[in-house]
Amino acid sequence: MKMTQRPIILSFNTLLLTTLFGCKFITTNVSAQQYLDMKQDAHIYDVDVVVFARRLSQPTTELINNKASVKGEDVLVLQPWDGEQSLLQYPQATELPNNTVPIENQAKPVKVLSNVILSTSMNHPIINRLVANPTFKPIYRQKWRQAPSAFLKPQYIEVSTLPVNTQNQGHSVNSQTLNNNYSNQSNFVIHDNLADYTIDGQVAFSSQRYMHLHVKMNLFRINIDGQKVVYELSQQKRIDLDQWQYFDHQQFGILAKVTAVKLNEGE
Repeated sequence: MKMTQRPIILSFNTLLLTTLFGCKFITTNVSAQQYLDMKQDAHIYDVDVVVFARRLSQPTTELINNKASVKGEDVLVLQPWDGEQSLLQYPQATELPNNTVPIENQAKPVKVLSNVILSTSMNHPIINRLVANPTFKPIYRQKWRQAPSAFLKPQYIEVSTLPVNTQNQGHSVNSQTLNNNYSNQSNFVIHDNLADYTIDGQVAFSSQRYMHLHVKMNLFRINIDGQKVVYELSQQKRIDLDQWQYFDHQQFGILAKVTAVKLNEGE
């Protein structure tokens, strides 16, 4: 990524933190919601992602490296929670035989609904703070529940505003197509009639010795000449639970937080 605008990035970083905290291009896999058999002392996690753009005028495509990242073949497209399925299912209590001594501290089993989108609501405190500042444009929010994936092979989840009916209706291009400077990846796919501020990408949460978030995101803009301009962000970051993490680009940003879900009944 070119660093010629680094002073602008720093100023935007300061403004963003002050404002907030006071200081599909290839076929993807649609994931079915599934119940995981777990114990109440185990953990599952909610991942909350907010994508926003900076309201900046757009250059002609000849002046930028108009390149986008390509999603992996194993990225999962999650389906929304229907609101009726139980997120947590606890087995009914059963009476123990007379000769059985209960183990008070033994973790009880629980079924946990995973790989499910919990919310895409834009009614959120972080988004409300972004809206209050004319510099930023909130684009999308997605919150989902998942088990952590392996650090060396993270499982990516799709985060996209690309219309579902166009995700697999693009046409393949090479680096000489679309203003002669769109992408140097021969299997990249361009979708017609993309709206300004469209995003399409993937986010993974992994856990090994430490916890990490992996982000690959494309932002599509339309310049004054009607040309499609694309910006790519690819970052990986070690994270702390319950803390908002910031992934930065000159043109847009991503805020993400991972929260451990309590599985104890009644909590």
